[in-house]
Amino acid sequence: MDGPFKIHLTWGDDFENSVAVHMLQRVDGKPFIADYIKWVSISEGAAYTAPVGYMSRDDAQHLMDRLWDIGLRPRGAKGTQGQLEAVQFHLQDMRDLSQRLLDRFFEMEKPMIILSGVEK
Repeated sequence: MDGPFKIHLTWGDDFENSVAVHMLQRVDGKPFIADYIKWVSISEGAAYTAPVGYMSRDDAQHLMDRLWDIGLRPRGAKGTQGQLEAVQFHLQDMRDLSQRLLDRFFEMEKPMIILSGVEK
């Protein structure tokens, strides 16, 4: 093999309920594409041992990166550092905005409020 395979992922034609997977691998300089996976019926409880295929750790990482690129995330995954920084930036913006609103509110001339005959 001439290096890691290339993966192209897009959302399927069924309104984002599937992912279309296209894979290209070069062997001795010649391009090969992954063909359709054939599903074979097995009896209930039968052991299956043959994998569909193998990939290197780098190829597996490449696959995960492509899935991330189209918006898929692991369930229950923690945010990345970039996401955390974005949230922190947003929270600081909200603090600044609320402080400016409070400052403006306290600078405004306020009407006198009388409750039960007692001036407040």
